[in-house]
Amino acid sequence: MSEDYTKLVTNLLKRHNLNVTNMNNSFSEYSTIKVSFDKKLTCNLIIWRKKISSAAEYSKLYARSLNKDKSWIIVTKSLINENQIDMMEKYSCQTNRYIKISCVDEFQIINHLKEL
Repeated sequence: MSEDYTKLVTNLLKRHNLNVTNMNNSFSEYSTIKVSFDKKLTCNLIIWRKKISSAAEYSKLYARSLNKDKSWIIVTKSLINENQIDMMEKYSCQTNRYIKISCVDEFQIINHLKEL
């Protein structure tokens, strides 16, 4: 899933006519890309490659989100489990750490970008 997830998200963005530029692909847990469309939209994405399945993994994601402004968006594999429980919210409560920038899954990213 690691590299494939980055490609999945990148290809999805390109299919919607967004310009995608790799910023850094050397981290094992995530990659960063810049997304733009004309001059109206420019933002940076942290694409978290591994599905977050514990509070410890959530804490790693939280650490990467620190010192990021609203021009950054985190894209993760969906964290809604089979019982429709939002695991991101659960891990936030367990760790008492709340990510302050937008965090969406691959199914939400296009709509989220349209709202910017």
